[in-house]
Amino acid sequence: MEDPDSSMRASAAYVLGDLATRTQGTDRQEIMAILMRLSQDVDPQVRVQAANALGGLGSPAMGE
Repeated sequence: MEDPDSSMRASAAYVLGDLATRTQGTDRQEIMAILMRLSQDVDPQVRVQAANALGGLGSPAMGE
């Protein structure tokens, strides 16, 4: 997630969001932590992709 190319970071956020929908437990939590970091990226497109990915995962409080 340190790639200097923002399009690579945005693509990574998209792929991680897709992967997180198919994982559970600790792996999903780790992916969500990475997406949270990406949601604070300096590039707005990376932030949008990370936010979209997180939004697609549902609320942890709701057990989704």
